[in-house]
Amino acid sequence: MRAADPRVLLLAALSIVVSIAVAPPSAASLACGAAVAAVWLVASRPRPSEALRAVLLVVLFSALIGLFLPFQGEEATRRLAVSAVKSVLCVLLLVGLRSAAGATRLPSALAGIGVPTLLVSLLVVTTRYLELLLGQARRMSRAIDLRAHGAGRLARARAAGSAAGTLFVRALDRAERVHAAMGLRGFQGTFPAPPFPGLGVREAVLAVASLLAAALPHLAGRWA
Repeated sequence: MRAADPRVLLLAALSIVVSIAVAPPSAASLACGAAVAAVWLVASRPRPSEALRAVLLVVLFSALIGLFLPFQGEEATRRLAVSAVKSVLCVLLLVGLRSAAGATRLPSALAGIGVPTLLVSLLVVTTRYLELLLGQARRMSRAIDLRAHGAGRLARARAAGSAAGTLFVRALDRAERVHAAMGLRGFQGTFPAPPFPGLGVREAVLAVASLLAAALPHLAGRWA
């Protein structure tokens, strides 16, 4: 599946994600969605650590929301559980999409299906320099741990607040330098896109399979 046209992969993943998001909240529908997500993951072969990290983030976010639901009744809790399951499935589909299409081909796929160039350029810049900012944040956090060893919670909170402000200022300064460097190198607002492999039998099979997969949760919810 990794050799397929990234535009077809993107449209296939989005169609399945939308289908799962709006599918009926029945056990049969969720089971079909889980089966589709499992097949997608097997075909796309993402790194297990990446998929697990994405699932943990969704579960933690859902658990945080669930702290406020005991006062809303059982129906609210049931809806949260269904939403959490759907969110996990959708996130796994997107993780598989990133693995199959590749982080470098996804922006060109977005441009290929008509997404505005400005949004694509913002996405490319964000994905390229987000890791640099995360690395800077990790180094500052390590420095706080080394210099504030044994300090109380209030002192550590103050140090964290100061580090967050410093990180924001450094990010702005880096953004200005990157923008100036790109302008000097003749950047015109668009990034060169790699050529697409073209549409063939493989893409046609993938498109038909994705449409069938997108219909399964709705059919299962209707028959249940």
